[in-house]
Amino acid sequence: MKKMNMTIVIGMCVPILTAGLAVPSARAGHVESQWLVSLGAPGGVTFNDVAWSPDGSYAIFVGRNVGGGVAYWYYPENSTWWLIGGVINSPNLTAVKYAPQSLLGPHFFIVGISTVAGYWYWVRSPAENTNEGSAGPLAHFNATDIVYNPYRGSAYGSMVVVGNKTAAGAYCYAYDLANSSWSMLTNDLNSSYNVMTAVAVGGGSDPSLIIAGVNSFNGVGAHYRYNYSTGQNGYGWGMVKTPNDIVYDSGNDRAIFVCGNRAPGDMVAIYSASGPLFNALVPMGGNVWWTDNLQAIDGNDVRGIIVGYNTSSNRGVVYDIDNIGLTLKSNNSAMFANENFTSVAIRQRGIPMALITGSAFKYNFINSDSSIIVNTVYPHIWNMEMYYQNDSASVLNSMVNVNPGDGSNWYRINVTGNYSSVAGGADAIDNVSVYLWWDGGANGDFSGLVDTGWPNRGLHMQWTKAGGFSMVFPLSGESEFLWGTTQIDVAPGPNYTFSFAFRMNQQAWNASGDGTWDAGLNTPPNRWRSDDGVDDQTTVAALDDAWSWDIKAAVTDTVHSASISAFDEFGIARFVYLGTGASLPGGGLLSGSGAPGQTVTLQPSVNQNVTFNANCNYDLRTWSTDLSAIIPANGVIPAANLSVAGGQWAGLQALGGSGEPNAIWLIGSLGPGGYGVPGSTGTSNNTWNAVDGGFSVYWTCSIPLGKAEDSYVGTITYSIRPVV
Repeated sequence: MKKMNMTIVIGMCVPILTAGLAVPSARAGHVESQWLVSLGAPGGVTFNDVAWSPDGSYAIFVGRNVGGGVAYWYYPENSTWWLIGGVINSPNLTAVKYAPQSLLGPHFFIVGISTVAGYWYWVRSPAENTNEGSAGPLAHFNATDIVYNPYRGSAYGSMVVVGNKTAAGAYCYAYDLANSSWSMLTNDLNSSYNVMTAVAVGGGSDPSLIIAGVNSFNGVGAHYRYNYSTGQNGYGWGMVKTPNDIVYDSGNDRAIFVCGNRAPGDMVAIYSASGPLFNALVPMGGNVWWTDNLQAIDGNDVRGIIVGYNTSSNRGVVYDIDNIGLTLKSNNSAMFANENFTSVAIRQRGIPMALITGSAFKYNFINSDSSIIVNTVYPHIWNMEMYYQNDSASVLNSMVNVNPGDGSNWYRINVTGNYSSVAGGADAIDNVSVYLWWDGGANGDFSGLVDTGWPNRGLHMQWTKAGGFSMVFPLSGESEFLWGTTQIDVAPGPNYTFSFAFRMNQQAWNASGDGTWDAGLNTPPNRWRSDDGVDDQTTVAALDDAWSWDIKAAVTDTVHSASISAFDEFGIARFVYLGTGASLPGGGLLSGSGAPGQTVTLQPSVNQNVTFNANCNYDLRTWSTDLSAIIPANGVIPAANLSVAGGQWAGLQALGGSGEPNAIWLIGSLGPGGYGVPGSTGTSNNTWNAVDGGFSVYWTCSIPLGKAEDSYVGTITYSIRPVV
């Protein structure tokens, strides 16, 4: 969903207002009519924190009910909850963080309010119950945050837990993930200092910890830089406010704080700390009403999401922050009433979305990743694996993400096998090709049609002994070859590995399969070769799922006309994305000027389009708010006075009123055309390409008689969604 501002001027000209901020999109399984959706948390449970699994397929929520601490798995694909079994003696679980490596294996690390036993917890997967540990240092320890720091401690790094002792003030403890041992990191902070949060900064060259909190006596905030080599530096703010959470912006080497409990009239709630000691503290973002208590922030290279609550209205608040500025997303609707948002976690893999606690909500983005399911069981190819970037864990038979447009997602396919020394060994191989194609519901080997087909329905990567690695098709950017590597035995050695790194861009066609993805003709551990030693997937029998993307790897010795091929298939999930600025009519800015009684065509009005990405069937709609006068006494121009043409509409269509219920479908729904279909070429589409030919977009406004001279300002919203 995208918003843009428009200005109507009566009797004078004024500057055009700026466009709204980008909000990414979700695929069909995550699209609701609201951008914030209650997940229907289990009854009687209050959740304090949430963390995603690395692949984004599930999340863990921790909190409390009347019986004490509880933890639940949440599965976004079907919106189901599962209570995690096991004994939990902590009265309240307050924080959870994922540890990607440890002596115990990858696991979720959980802390909370501890009794004399000093309890902490860990759980590896949904197949297990929680495991409870106790540590003397954690006795009577109230944990407020966990930090994973790969640079502190032994090879696996450490989990740093911050909080407060019941009787002794602020403490920080480190748990070594390699040897499962606890140690005190620091306890020499002021005894009245309530530690609220922490974050790891500096990277491997100068690992440090930023600790933040507030003096409980006077409400003055402060933060500390704890360097693992040199110790601790403290920086008092001298300001009455509580730093409740921090994220580390690695690209700009700065810590970003969000604050609450501010003095009346204090509109600054977001700060950054930078410099060698992280002591250069400066305000950032826009004004935040002083009664908005910001409690948590999570972010990536594109955006940050900040949550909290308003101490006056007792309503939950949500802000978006990016390089453009800060935008309040929450409003006065019933969704936010009596809510206290305490934590937020952005999904790093899978369809973009975030989960919010207090108690449990889903924040729907409008930019959505694509995902791939890959099954590979290849004969005469010992192993064909697919990995996310340089990860070592296979992503075959799991959902992966295509590039959402910022270059952030890429993958590599490794083809490993051997060639008999009798034929010259691996050095005699002179061509390796990897083909991928959308099968359109037809099983069979259609790799020969890839190079002459549509760019969004096929991909052909190649290695030759004479020329190295290259992209054969497409050459127009719909998919991209990034790099390749080889490991080939010196002749007559038999073994080889070819690695192809690539990305599939936004409009590679959706393929959902036939409902059940097979694991191949053989299942692990004999995935590529059956127990009888015969290679099984040299035939197209492996292509047994219709409406999928098929894959073929061909390894060839052209001198001896010797070749082997292997087949399998995968799926690509639905993807839609709607941009801002140049993606919208007028670059996100429309204005017009006229007298009462006139109908004004908002400018610019020629060759204007809504530009978007879609790899699946979609529809596109638009609506508007009423246009409010700068001088409130002059009232509004109703949204019903606006009309829009474009997309499937050659003529103007009048809005029936303001808001989403009165949306006009530019493409799809009840209009003259059917839903939009994905483009076979290019990485974007627009309203000119509506079904059966489209039209450029323009808006008009009928200015009511008697309207006073003023500027009337409103917001147009565009929304795209995938359809079945």
